[in-house]
Amino acid sequence: MELDKAVEEVKTDIRTFTEETITPIKERLASLEERDSSPGDEVVADLEKRLIDGEQKLEAMNEQIRLAQVNSGLVAATEKSSDPFKGFIFKDIDAVRHELLHGESRAVNLTSIGSAGKMTDETASAFLDYVVGDQPTLSVIETKMMNSHTSRLDRIGVGSRQLRSGVENTAVVDTNSISFGARSLEVTEAVWAEDISLSFLEDNIAGQNAESQIATVVAKAIGEELNDLAWNGDATTSWLGINSGFEKLFVDDTDTDVIDENMSTPPITTAVPLLNKLYKAMPAEYRTISDQRIFCSPQVATAYMGELGGRSTMLGDQTLVGGSAGLAYFGIPITVDRHIPTDNIYMTPASNLVFGIHRDVTQELDWNPRSRQVEMTVSIRFDYQYKFGGIVARGHTLDVIFD
Repeated sequence: MELDKAVEEVKTDIRTFTEETITPIKERLASLEERDSSPGDEVVADLEKRLIDGEQKLEAMNEQIRLAQVNSGLVAATEKSSDPFKGFIFKDIDAVRHELLHGESRAVNLTSIGSAGKMTDETASAFLDYVVGDQPTLSVIETKMMNSHTSRLDRIGVGSRQLRSGVENTAVVDTNSISFGARSLEVTEAVWAEDISLSFLEDNIAGQNAESQIATVVAKAIGEELNDLAWNGDATTSWLGINSGFEKLFVDDTDTDVIDENMSTPPITTAVPLLNKLYKAMPAEYRTISDQRIFCSPQVATAYMGELGGRSTMLGDQTLVGGSAGLAYFGIPITVDRHIPTDNIYMTPASNLVFGIHRDVTQELDWNPRSRQVEMTVSIRFDYQYKFGGIVARGHTLDVIFD
């Protein structure tokens, strides 16, 4: 009971801190942007710093709750082995190591190779962590783990100005303003085929981490390509046809919910007016959503950093030293992704974009004596979708290619 009380107190502190500290800072930044203040102004930089500090404090408070729940048994503590990839390729890597280093033959015994099929839950979880890991977009948007081929993203909409005057002895007509809809994730399967040479195994297996090294390299390579498809997949052409990415999903939005903003009229020649126009395209009531985010190409980010760095302000100095790390526009974090087309820029809450991935990751391995290599095939199923078009601002047809 004491623990429950402590957790509730922390939750109350979080709500109070958000209402009294975080929300006012965001509203103040929004007000400054709407008054066409410069993002390089000291007052803006100071507010952004306070916002970062406040969000870090919120993270620490949420971690307190998680630890308390783990200690109380409400949430299971996740215990991982020191090497979740042991057995990723070989059933008994120690036996293989001994044979390669001390045996009479350089052949790999087929019985030593890991059996084909689903990765264990722990291995798959660790593998998918590396897939998402360092990818600029996949690491910040919502990842939805799926147990089946499809999954619904339910949406509830409410009409505006539906309140009616109450008149005694008069029945009020139903507003019927609440609408229900759903987008769907429907996974597509993709395969990564990798050949692992015998020479590589011989050179690395003695170091105890060959399996982990191979697994992480393959997972990161797959993640890089999934991050590319997240923006550029068109479900039509060649490699890009594997799946539909966010750009195609936004363009094909039949409900015309997505807010399309043509950036070529009037011509925009610098980054700040570009960001300003994108920001103002987003309805005012959504601009301060907690995880609102801007997604842009390195060209746009470089132009913006150049404009900030040219000003002798705290934010300008920070940009010169730290580059795009921590880059923001009036408190809205900017995700810089080299896979985003240079002609486009987006603003939407990170949790509005969803990367769906099936929990079951499979692998098949085979020893090919003629080519002296282990052939590894990893199969992964995934999809991309967004929840609400009305909170997506898509800037297109950028008039300038930023150098």
